[in-house]
Amino acid sequence: MGGNLLSVHNAQQNNQALSLLGNNRTWIAGSDAQEEGQWLNVDGTPFNYTNWCSGQPDNHGGRESCAEVNFSGRRCWNDFVCTKLLYSICATTVNP
Repeated sequence: MGGNLLSVHNAQQNNQALSLLGNNRTWIAGSDAQEEGQWLNVDGTPFNYTNWCSGQPDNHGGRESCAEVNFSGRRCWNDFVCTKLLYSICATTVNP
């Protein structure tokens, strides 16, 4: 369908995404799978905004490399194991 996981670049985009998700834990585009602690958006755009929950990202168990929103229903971000099944929020680019 030509989309990617949503890259969140500011608080307005974050809030808009959250308004669509209810309290569902949901994947967004952030990942540090290439280099631990070096977060990137999977669509190649800059990772220039975060809303991490307190104490996150923590790479718990040395296996958490993907970003999710709505961690513990708190509307903030968490790093989590990429192979877990969560909802996804995606975006596409509209070309004129």
